[in-house]
Amino acid sequence: MAKTVELSLFTSELQRLVQTLIRTYEKCDHGCVKRLGVTASQGSSLLFFQEEGDLTMKELSELMGLAESTMTRVVDQLVSKDLVRRDVDANDRRVVRVSLTQDGRTKRTALEKSLNELFAQGLGGLGKEDRKTILASLRKLVSAVEAICKKQCWR
Repeated sequence: MAKTVELSLFTSELQRLVQTLIRTYEKCDHGCVKRLGVTASQGSSLLFFQEEGDLTMKELSELMGLAESTMTRVVDQLVSKDLVRRDVDANDRRVVRVSLTQDGRTKRTALEKSLNELFAQGLGGLGKEDRKTILASLRKLVSAVEAICKKQCWR
C-alpha cells in the first residue's frame, strides 16, 4: 500500500514538473521564433531538418506528431516564406520531399543558436556532474514514456 502511494505521488509530481517544463520551454521557443519572423510550428519544423538533406512529408509529419494535412499547411507557409522547397521524388512521383532553402538553413541555424544560447545562460550554473545526471535521467524518462505510450496510446 505504501509503495502504491509513493508511486502515485511520484507520478503526480513528475507529470506536474514535465508539464511545467513543457510550458516554460514553449514560452522560450515562441519568443525565439517570433524574433525570426516565423510561427512556433514553423520554427519547430525547421529544427527537424538537418543542414543538408530532405524529408518526405510523411517523415516530417511523423517527426512533428502532426497529421499530414496539418503539416501540409505548415510547409505551405514555409514555402511561401522561401524557407523550404518541395520536390517530387525522382523514384516515386507520389512522394514529396521537402528540403531547406538557403534562407531556411540560415533561419534554422539562427533559431538553433538562439535556443542554445538561451539555455546556456539559464543552465550555465549547473556543474558537469549535474548536467550528466540530468541528461541520463531525461534519457531514461523519455525511453520509459515512449515505451508505455507505444504500448497503451499509439495504437
